[in-house]
Amino acid sequence: QEFNAHQLNESSIKISNKGVIDLFYETVDENPNAVALVNNHQVLTYQELDKRSNQIANYLISEVGLKKESTVGIFYSKNCEMIAAILGIMKAGCVYVPVDSNNPESRIKFLYEDSKCSLVFTEEQLLQNIKNLHPKIINSALIGNNSVRPKVNYSQNDLAYIMYTS
Repeated sequence: QEFNAHQLNESSIKISNKGVIDLFYETVDENPNAVALVNNHQVLTYQELDKRSNQIANYLISEVGLKKESTVGIFYSKNCEMIAAILGIMKAGCVYVPVDSNNPESRIKFLYEDSKCSLVFTEEQLLQNIKNLHPKIINSALIGNNSVRPKVNYSQNDLAYIMYTS
């Protein structure tokens, strides 16, 4: 029997032209009360994650005045708030720059400078670790409560993140 690689690769799966945020919104609308995230004892539904990430996005747009594709650093331990921050940054049309909190200070400072981060989002317990590494540090627990979906034109070609490797 003759081997035909083309036949093996044929698929009837349709690939969406939608971006991550549009797909996330669809999931929220279809399953608002479904569990989206679980971390230790914290559980967030899609609706709760949507609300929290909208608060972050609206803060970046209206309070900080960031424009599409501005870079925003994130400095978190692995938790639900980190995911909300990533989604919020993307919902604002911005680009997130994750940095491992275990990196040496010189490396962290370099990454934020090299990626031209407008600000850095972090959490209360990590504020002390980063306070001297960027001029604008935001404790994400202190941002506003505007949870309306931001009005941003998203494209599947928008830059989502800048990832540095060792």
